[in-house]
Amino acid sequence: MTKYQAIEQAKMHPEAQSRGFMLLKLSNGINGSFDWRFLDEKVPKGAKVIIKYRTFRTQLGELMWSGEHTSHNKEETEWHQVVHDLEEYKHFLNVEALQEFDWMALRTPYGNNSSQFPYILCALTFSDPIVRREAIAMLGTIEYNDCISTATYPTVRFLLELVRNSAISDRAAILEVLLAVARADCYNSKPLEVIADEQFLSLEQYEAYQAYFAIRDAIPFFLALLAHSDIDIRRFSSGILGCYPERLREIWPSLEQAFKVEPNELIQVIHLFNLCNLASADFSIGISWLETTRLTHQSELVRCYATIRLAYFCRHLTPPDAIAALTEWLTTNPSVLAQNYRSVPDDDYFGNLYSDVEDALHVCEVKTSEEAD
Repeated sequence: MTKYQAIEQAKMHPEAQSRGFMLLKLSNGINGSFDWRFLDEKVPKGAKVIIKYRTFRTQLGELMWSGEHTSHNKEETEWHQVVHDLEEYKHFLNVEALQEFDWMALRTPYGNNSSQFPYILCALTFSDPIVRREAIAMLGTIEYNDCISTATYPTVRFLLELVRNSAISDRAAILEVLLAVARADCYNSKPLEVIADEQFLSLEQYEAYQAYFAIRDAIPFFLALLAHSDIDIRRFSSGILGCYPERLREIWPSLEQAFKVEPNELIQVIHLFNLCNLASADFSIGISWLETTRLTHQSELVRCYATIRLAYFCRHLTPPDAIAALTEWLTTNPSVLAQNYRSVPDDDYFGNLYSDVEDALHVCEVKTSEEAD
């Protein structure tokens, strides 16, 4: 039976007019992505409506979707998913609260309504990793180009519920979405960290800013995740905490301790960056800590980035020995460091190591040898 026959058969059931459920349809999208469609069809309670699609692996090993056999198939699979009533997800999130929001009236930063979001949130509980991946991609639209919108807070509210549930498989991916929201500037590019709860906001702005405050209220939870065994959970939790310098006194001791005991060198550097973000609320704490770290830490990569961040804090008052270290790294060590740390990701934390050192010297008003020539 095809998925279309299954849907038609369900629609013809005698009880179909009395009970309503949402059916999930996945259709072919651009570049192998899925196009989510939630069909407001009425089916009998307990009906098992099976939705099927095929996937194939490309030569790069990526899973993509295809409605028909292609000549370069490497591996075909078929997936079956029974789409349940929202009540089936009570042990994952508060479905009563989920239904309280008028999702059709809410908008993403793209301007689209969020009517599909309740069902996409539920899809994060599915066993199929492809479906969860696509659900995360869709939910990522609650933040776009450092802006959030009226759909952001309701979605964040339930993402926070899901990420607290240890049975959820993609907790790190959910944390990455929450991190993007915590970093967002929202309306008028006004930095969120300077927004006070009592500051006057329009109703629409207030609805959006609630997302930032909701994540901030979960700080104790993110602090606990710093000791999690999953490296990405530690990484994104650290990033979220670094977005709240107004909570410096609450966050600093735990994040500093996490930095000290972190076994992964790259995550140590990420903790360092986020500690520096917190220290923007009190430069004296940051300068003192960076001075000690750059002189005593056993990792050359950590010492290098501690010196770079110290330069941004002190600028033309950067200690001469720190400037000398930056100059030496610029002329000799960056190529060696870059060779030794090929795994350093080029992301929001790490850029080009040579450029990072060069920019730090510019901040200190020191000309490089190339500029002097």
